[in-house]
Amino acid sequence: MDFQTWVNLTLQAITIALALSGVIGYLAIRNKAKKQASKIATEISTKIAKETAERVTNEYIQKNLFEILECYKSFSLGETNDFNSKKLKENKNEIK
Repeated sequence: MDFQTWVNLTLQAITIALALSGVIGYLAIRNKAKKQASKIATEISTKIAKETAERVTNEYIQKNLFEILECYKSFSLGETNDFNSKKLKENKNEIK
């Protein structure tokens, strides 16, 4: 094998190694970026869900607090009737 052939084979091997390392590096960076994006999306969506749930719950309680307390008061005193039972069930269903 002469020197020129040896140099050509060496350069081709280096080129292939660089191309493979580039592909591997790209895949590694892409994988890390996906994981980071997923983590950030989860954190943001969790924060928004908590804020929304808190806001909706507060609005519901402010709107229906008196009625809820009256139903539970009469329920705790043993004064159950169909109206109170229906209201308690409705309130429980609306919260779900």
